Amino acid sequence: MPRRAFVVCLLLAATAAPAVAQKDRVHFRDRATGKEETADGDVVDTSGGVKLTVAGKERVIPAPDILRIEYVALDPAPGKVPVVQAEAKPPADALKFYADAAKALPNSAAERAKRTVAFREAYWTGVVAAGKPDADFPAEAKRAADKMAAFVKAYPKSWEQWQVGRSAARLYGELKDWAAAEAVLKDLSGIADAPIELRLDVKLARVGYHIRAGKPTEAGGVLNEVAGDAALTGGLKDRAGMYAVALKALPAKGDAGPQAKKAAADAVADLEKAVAASKDPAARSVGYGLLGEVQLAYRQLRPATWSFCTVDVVYPQDADERLFAVLRLAEIFAATGDKEGDKSRADQFRERLPKVR
Repeated sequence: MPRRAFVVCLLLAATAAPAVAQKDRVHFRDRATGKEETADGDVVDTSGGVKLTVAGKERVIPAPDILRIEYVALDPAPGKVPVVQAEAKPPADALKFYADAAKALPNSAAERAKRTVAFREAYWTGVVAAGKPDADFPAEAKRAADKMAAFVKAYPKSWEQWQVGRSAARLYGELKDWAAAEAVLKDLSGIADAPIELRLDVKLARVGYHIRAGKPTEAGGVLNEVAGDAALTGGLKDRAGMYAVALKALPAKGDAGPQAKKAAADAVADLEKAVAASKDPAARSVGYGLLGEVQLAYRQLRPATWSFCTVDVVYPQDADERLFAVLRLAEIFAATGDKEGDKSRADQFRERLPKVR
């Protein structure tokens, strides 16, 4: 059997011969423990996650917590067929597997089959790009981000869009293409039937991206959109407060007057209070990232280094913040020329990038 036909057969066999006793399998990260868990049941996809029915009881798993799903309709023996085996191979091989499947899927294939194959192809395109050397990374990262952004456009009702959309934004941000990052995040934040918590989370992420892009006015505009929302509670509320403090703390462009030192001290103190008041690790990740950005804006390189290191080592819960913290550390050490032995500290953090992308 030709490879193409074999791949499609694996993905679609169950649509012709469903396995009565088998269930969908959801791989997800448990928020309480941070560990990967699995649950078997009947999955109903939504734009904000999945509803999983197990022994007559329904539970909801939010999209950001989902790692992957093995659907019975696409995989007749979860965990035991080449679809899963392909993902255990090197990233380039896994990408080829899904690229072949995408090309071979007939127009008549079920929508879930098309969506799942497109999602995994986009995901593995990003994994391959993340591991590329510096010289090849920009082109590969743009290709991956464009594929992910296209998925968000094509499947605006799926849980998968949250994973690839946020990954696309990070890649665009690393490439300094802030306009493209804003476009994909704006698409996500505008999904009307998605849970309000997810939409607020993305809107707050947009604030952070605008700050990094040097656009405080735009950041303030997005922050005003969420201010006063009844759903803005817990860690989301903490983050919004930190962004508000950071926007007030950022110096005017070119400000190096005699008041700059006092302004910097006041700004840092206000942000430190906001971060210390939060009990949410992800919010603290955002807070220390903002602290580093404010310190960097006031040209306080050593304090900024400690703030970004805190994100990377102590509060890595927010994937955006961790990536941008490592990028900032590479930039700072490139400017200072610090070394550890014969090795540049900047090179050490550049080598960490594939692990945090």
